[in-house]
Amino acid sequence: MSRRNSYTLVWYLGKEYTVSVILAMLALLAVFTMADSIELLRRGGGDGAAPLSVIARLLLLKTPDVMLQIAPFAVLLGTLFCFARLSHRHELTAIRSSGISVWQFMLPPMLACLLIGSFNTLILGPFAAATLKQHEKLSASYFPGDTRGLVVQGGAIWLRQNSPTRQYIIHAEKVDPSGSLLNQAVIFELDASGRFIVRYNAPALELKPRQWHMANALRLAPKEPARVFPQVNLPTTLTPGQIQNSFTSPNTIALWNLPEFITTLEAAGLSPLNHQMHYYRSLFAPLMLVAMFMLALPFALRLSRFGGAGQLLVLGLVVGFLFYLFNNLVAAYGLAGRIHVMLAALIPVVVTALVGLSLLVYLREE
Repeated sequence: MSRRNSYTLVWYLGKEYTVSVILAMLALLAVFTMADSIELLRRGGGDGAAPLSVIARLLLLKTPDVMLQIAPFAVLLGTLFCFARLSHRHELTAIRSSGISVWQFMLPPMLACLLIGSFNTLILGPFAAATLKQHEKLSASYFPGDTRGLVVQGGAIWLRQNSPTRQYIIHAEKVDPSGSLLNQAVIFELDASGRFIVRYNAPALELKPRQWHMANALRLAPKEPARVFPQVNLPTTLTPGQIQNSFTSPNTIALWNLPEFITTLEAAGLSPLNHQMHYYRSLFAPLMLVAMFMLALPFALRLSRFGGAGQLLVLGLVVGFLFYLFNNLVAAYGLAGRIHVMLAALIPVVVTALVGLSLLVYLREE
């Protein structure tokens, strides 16, 4: 085969594969958007219902982040359908009969996966972080939650807790690693309309079951003298886990800003494992897409010979589900501190690629 024909084949396979992945991405995106729209319509069906224009904007703002999450599964399904189409048009048979091995014609799709993954990490990722941040702000204005937190440079934190009759704004210089003890705390208590009622200053604020506990708390209220109370308890429904999760989601932070934010979390005494996991997963995203391609390729080649669109769909769902479980299992070990978070992000990539290579050799698809 001439060099010119070789370049033409590489371009053709890369184009066909990229189109298949994009179509799979759009199909999965439609399913997830439909599910999200149903949930938003259900949540917005009360007295303070969000208008349809707001729901549409929420869905649009979340779309880039959803695309990042479903990219591995789009590669999986795109690989299956791409080679099924090539086989149906007898193009795959012609390619293999010309003496080109699977190790040669798998290179253009692998390059396409690397380009797609690099685009997701460097361009779509920061854009998705910005749009998701706007999504959370808009969502909070129409669907307010129980608590929201903010960590600022230097390690100090701000926490807002809402209830039907009271609002609490909590400031602390540092959080204990357990998430249940806040040092050098200040609590502002407001009524439901946001009017100031009282302020408490305490050396420490401890989270106990269904209450905040303060010892030697200074109480400051309008038209009242300042007084120190040996014990003060305020009601709450928060848990240490909810406090940790109330702070900035890693998905709303651009990749190059994550290291600085992780340092800030550590200074505040908060666990940075979730943000570290997101950082390493974003770095390894291009390799993960290549690994998903290598996992799907032996099944795609096998089924392309024997046909069966239904088998393709079922196989894609089963393999995708197993990958999802394995990825989450390894991530759970990383977030629990059992293994380093970088390894927890890298292990699924390596294992997925090795399984794909092993299946290619075992099925004799060389």
